[in-house]
Amino acid sequence: MPVKLDKRRWATEVQIVWLMAYMAAYMVAQKNRRYHTFWPPFFLAWFAKWPVRDPLPGDLSETESEADSESDAPLDSAEEEAFNNTSLGKRKQKEAKIVASKRAKKDIAAQGLTRDEKIRGRLIRKTQQQLKSFMRLHSAVARPRKKDGAVLPAVPAFGRLAVHGKAQRAAQETEGYIHLYYDSRLITHVERRTIETNHRGPQINLIRQVAREMYEKEDEETRAAVIAHLAAEAAKKTAEQKALAEAESAEHPTPEQYQQAIDIMPPYIEDVLKEVTRRTGFCATLIMGGPVPTHNGEISTVSYHLGKNEMGSTFGTAHANYKSDIICPFTDFLRSAYPSNLRSSRALNARPSGSGQLLGVDNGPDGPRTGPTPPNILATVNLETLETPETAHPAFPPPSSPPPPPPPPPPPPPPPLLLQRIPTYQHLTPTLPPSRLRCQRRAPPRLNRIAQNSSAPAEDCAAKKAAPPRPKPRPLFKKQLQERAEAEALAVAEAEALAAAAAAETLAAAAATTNVQTPAAEPLTVTPAIDIPAVSLSWMTRYQSGLETFPTPGASANRGLHAPGAVTLTDGTTTAGRPRRTVILMSAAAELEREKLETATRKAEAAAAKKARAEAAATRKAKAEVAATKKAETAKKGGAEKATKKSAVKKT
Repeated sequence: MPVKLDKRRWATEVQIVWLMAYMAAYMVAQKNRRYHTFWPPFFLAWFAKWPVRDPLPGDLSETESEADSESDAPLDSAEEEAFNNTSLGKRKQKEAKIVASKRAKKDIAAQGLTRDEKIRGRLIRKTQQQLKSFMRLHSAVARPRKKDGAVLPAVPAFGRLAVHGKAQRAAQETEGYIHLYYDSRLITHVERRTIETNHRGPQINLIRQVAREMYEKEDEETRAAVIAHLAAEAAKKTAEQKALAEAESAEHPTPEQYQQAIDIMPPYIEDVLKEVTRRTGFCATLIMGGPVPTHNGEISTVSYHLGKNEMGSTFGTAHANYKSDIICPFTDFLRSAYPSNLRSSRALNARPSGSGQLLGVDNGPDGPRTGPTPPNILATVNLETLETPETAHPAFPPPSSPPPPPPPPPPPPPPPLLLQRIPTYQHLTPTLPPSRLRCQRRAPPRLNRIAQNSSAPAEDCAAKKAAPPRPKPRPLFKKQLQERAEAEALAVAEAEALAAAAAAETLAAAAATTNVQTPAAEPLTVTPAIDIPAVSLSWMTRYQSGLETFPTPGASANRGLHAPGAVTLTDGTTTAGRPRRTVILMSAAAELEREKLETATRKAEAAAAKKARAEAAATRKAKAEVAATKKAETAKKGGAEKATKKSAVKKT
């Protein structure tokens, strides 16, 4: 595990690495409460690698190093007797007896030892104590024993940081002076002092030193401004704590209290998750969401991600479709959990139910949005002209009404509209001008903390999702499709050749036997079904160029058509006899040829599949026969061996 090194460490980096190698064995002994099996071999290995240094003339033994200040100055008899009768005096007497007992034991153990040996023993015991402290401090924190009625440490109160939850001291006047006048007065002096003194330590120390020197020379007006600033900060902090306490005690918080809790939530959640992931070694992803009062009660989400993969990405960035697969379904759930009336009541500027309301992105119908959202119209609506569904007029004028005048040039975009909430969009009366202006208002930003714990606006989850790519066909299907396409292309080419030949014959016959006439202006009566030549050129093109007349019933029988096609004409013709829409002719021969080709292809595929199934069945049957034969041979061979062994046993 990583070890934090500071300037006051007593062990070198090599010694720390050596000690960490014994950490697993120490934790086992700590768990089983068997330290006596760990310390002796551990101390022997340490002193074998790093022996104790030789005593120096200035070193003191344990008896010499004990300070004489531990014993108080003798008191007078009356004062001493009165002091010994107090609780403090009794405790002092008990401590003195314990110290005297320890000294007596040390003196008995040190009898017969030289001064150097006593000093060496003192150094050994000091090193052992350092080793024990190191192993205790760098091992996993054991779970504290829970006494009867005791409560385990809980999550800090909401609104207070998880790590820095202790009470902080009040800001000093020099700190307020730095906060107010650093950019205008202090920065030049700090830069000059840094260059003159070649400062190498933390810059904040130099800033505080310069601020103290300059603040002592400031006038009373500056000092009064600093004191007023500190008082305002203290009052602000007190007000926040009071508001937080009121929000905790309130049964139904107000939108302002909700918004205040949302504002102080990010640092609280970040500190809690950082502490949890640091202690557990886990990765964490937290997704929250709900109505935001400052966004007019619209739904917003916030995500926290801690822990990165080998590519340096968190879960929010490593998941390719994080927003569409996770955030959007969660947002749909939030819309169903918070109905529209509840979202409206969470807005900071909430209006009564009968007043206008700003239609936002998430103020639509409850539940997930499965269809396209009706576009917002940027125009002023007269709220008094809105009618009930029973008396509402159609949204568009009847066909007989004259067309509306052309719309005027678009005016500059007005401010956001106040529209009344109505059941459907079809119940609006036609009071709007026929302009086609669309609301270009951007969706409000979402509260979204992803990836590296930084704020980023989330995209609207209601946006149209990109269509997934079509799956590619398998090799076998791809081959069959390619063969089918080639066959169809060949059939189409043959049909076009036949149609071209038929067209040439038809044109020749028409030029010899039929006079080309211009159609009359009077209405033309046409039967529901007529025969039209199936040619590659458009009939309308030939008709407009004067090469073809409008066909009459029975005319196709005298013209030798190759592939007749049936076309049904409606009464949608003009007074000149021309159809209103283009008639698309299809080759019946090509269609029949294609159907025949498809039928033949299906039969061939079915025959091939049947043949493949038969071959597979024959293969399985052959394998089963071979396996049965091998099994019978193995059983026969095993029975013969058993019989041989049995006869040999009988003979012996």
